[in-house]
Amino acid sequence: MASLEDILKKLGYLRDESGNIWTLKRDENTGVIAIIDYAHHKIHVGDAFQAHLTTSDLDDNPLCISFITSNTPKWIHLFAKATVSGQAVFEVREAPTGGVVGGSELATFNRDRNSTTTTTLIRTDAASGGVTQGASAGTGGSVLLLENLGAGNNKQTGSNRGEAEWILKQNTKYFIYLSSSTNAIIATLEFDWYEHTSL
Repeated sequence: MASLEDILKKLGYLRDESGNIWTLKRDENTGVIAIIDYAHHKIHVGDAFQAHLTTSDLDDNPLCISFITSNTPKWIHLFAKATVSGQAVFEVREAPTGGVVGGSELATFNRDRNSTTTTTLIRTDAASGGVTQGASAGTGGSVLLLENLGAGNNKQTGSNRGEAEWILKQNTKYFIYLSSSTNAIIATLEFDWYEHTSL
């Protein structure tokens, strides 16, 4: 005889560990159960954001993003990526004790373009919400990532989101830096994150 769980699944329902019964969403054309991962879900609920920088001459224009996480349990789940045409150094630094001075606001975008939700990140150059670009290089603190990159090399904070994602410490300054000593390196620094309230 089939178990209650098997019957529920055949009917398109699922019972969780608390005994709640949920409807499983199915693709209208194929009938396949439709599932999205949590990071993708955060886009749909308006809690995912993106910012990026690019340059055609990295040695003269190093790319840097800095911010302070808010002092709340709404934690930042970071995914950063660097793409370069030649030799470069990619660094993610937590709680730098020196540098990270100056800069200006970097445009940030909610990945749900219909959402009016804004990020909880705080700029390092101003006491307002958002992300800073162009601050002076950070020193000290903890180096979470330090990678030497070569031509055509793409580097993320890991090889896929599951490996690449960092849950950042609240009320802490962060500095993401892409630099080179080689002339005319084309580079892009992408910074994706979603915000999730820790239970």
